[in-house]
Amino acid sequence: MKRGTLLWAAAVISQSLNPPAFAAKATTLVDVVSYDCQQGKLAVAYAKKASGDEYAIVEFEDKTIRMSRLIDRSEPVYASMHGDAGSYRWREIGKIGVLSWLGPEAEANEKVLYEQCRGAPPPVKEDKTKTP
Repeated sequence: MKRGTLLWAAAVISQSLNPPAFAAKATTLVDVVSYDCQQGKLAVAYAKKASGDEYAIVEFEDKTIRMSRLIDRSEPVYASMHGDAGSYRWREIGKIGVLSWLGPEAEANEKVLYEQCRGAPPPVKEDKTKTP
């Protein structure tokens, strides 16, 4: 997914989570991170609203999954809500991310989909003010 698409998705989520009367007052900070994982690449757009609510939009294998941050956790954990169908989980432990799937069964084990995900460093900006 291209960065612009993730930013658009984050903006749509920001607007969809607010009633129209409050949409103009909403402020959402968005940060997009590309990750290199053992199983391949994925991208995550992190969105934080002025209200304090936090979301992650994860794109992998032609899927775009919206997740909400679980607030009762010490480390960042985001979960998608699919009702009785199970949920995706995105965790960050230090600077390493893990994407997993938790089935709906009471005794379901979490299945790791992507692990050892490391955020790609931002591109180096060339300083054009310096002379050679």
